[in-house]
Amino acid sequence: MFKNATLNYTRINKREARKLYNLGRPITILPCKANPNSPWFSNSAVSKESTDKDFDALVNEFTYYNCNTSELGHRPAFYVVAINE
Repeated sequence: MFKNATLNYTRINKREARKLYNLGRPITILPCKANPNSPWFSNSAVSKESTDKDFDALVNEFTYYNCNTSELGHRPAFYVVAINE
């Protein structure tokens, strides 16, 4: 789990991410070597309401455009965001 001043990022697997996405919960998708606390990836949360795509199409497009370098990694990683209290 990665911690930010106001957010916790918990990494989940693809099956859990698909389930949450289909339920309408927001998930965060990043390249596997990217840090969720990085300012370069600050607003990458997606939900089924924000896109009109099914989960597999969304992941395939994200992988094609964002997971194509050795520095960031070649696979997507999925996170759930929880607000600290």
